[in-house]
Amino acid sequence: MYIQSFINLDYWRLLTDDEVNAVVLSREFAAEMERMFARYFAQSYQIQWDQCRERPLAEKIKDVFAHLFPRWL
Repeated sequence: MYIQSFINLDYWRLLTDDEVNAVVLSREFAAEMERMFARYFAQSYQIQWDQCRERPLAEKIKDVFAHLFPRWL
């Protein structure tokens, strides 16, 4: 049996993030999850710093507000 694990274990994550690690023993389920992640990845795009910096002020304010209250959003 082969088990691969990816864990983000650092000080910040231990204090603030709610993360779950799962051990998947079913090869079929693991393959389905890999296909799902591949679809999501294909639909995603990389955000460039220039694009982020040039966003409207209203979007930047929303981001600041969202970071103030992450546990309640």
